[in-house]
Amino acid sequence: MVSFSKQLTDKQFEYISKRMSKYEIGVTNMYVAHAYEYDKTKVYLYKSKKLLIQGKSVDKILKFLNISVTKQSTTKLPINCSFIGCDEVGTGDYFGGIVCTACYIPVEDEQTIAKLGVNDSKKLTSIKMHQIYDELINLLKFKKVSIKFDSATLNPEQYNNLFNKLKNANAIKAYCHNAAINRLLEKVDKNKSIKIVLDQFVNEKKYYEYLKKAKVKAQKIDILTTKAESKYLAVALASIISRVLFENQMQELSAKAKVKIPFGSVDPTVKKVARKLGSKLPKFAKLHFKITNELN
Repeated sequence: MVSFSKQLTDKQFEYISKRMSKYEIGVTNMYVAHAYEYDKTKVYLYKSKKLLIQGKSVDKILKFLNISVTKQSTTKLPINCSFIGCDEVGTGDYFGGIVCTACYIPVEDEQTIAKLGVNDSKKLTSIKMHQIYDELINLLKFKKVSIKFDSATLNPEQYNNLFNKLKNANAIKAYCHNAAINRLLEKVDKNKSIKIVLDQFVNEKKYYEYLKKAKVKAQKIDILTTKAESKYLAVALASIISRVLFENQMQELSAKAKVKIPFGSVDPTVKKVARKLGSKLPKFAKLHFKITNELN
């Protein structure tokens, strides 16, 4: 099956929606604004302004929509392809470590997961994310879905030790994502068609350079794209799982410090709490942040 994707402008989005209006079909995916079908080919207009065309008549539809094609725009995806989505949380927070999650959603479970209200974690409240996570765990407990996930979690001390070795925050993200993906792949059916999607934080060349420098076996990423959590359900769920596990870690750190550990890095309470922790700071914070030097 041939697949074409393109990020649209508002004007292009409006043009395509009018041009394809008579071929519109029902929408079941919460991420999709409009869906169309023509000559056994599906056309999706996502709320994120992304266009996705899949099927045998991609070229015909592109011509109908007056869209020019580059070699990078079309890719071949297996029919009934499932995805492993990867996303991380914690990299922008001074306190806490980092959580990178790889999440596999079989194509047959996508509708069940979408109904939970899965979305980009940045658009969900903490309460909603914990609710989704609890419902997911319940579904897994009673074997209602075949979803699998693995999270590579670093506490602050582990993060600081790894930073001393790799000297780069993006290198740590690459290292943790690669570890989570490799462990997850050991749990999934290798006979199924699976594509790995990573929310892009560096270009592809740099990503693999980081893994080479870390001296680990690199797992190939099939799709490296920005704002992946708004395009792929598996990435959105990975983002939610990472956020819940990171929040749990922050609660544990707060209990250990006997003071509420704040999120982020710009709130005035961040420096206040950091100064209070004193010599214990390496157990609670990412020391390479410039905040550390501003405490003196």
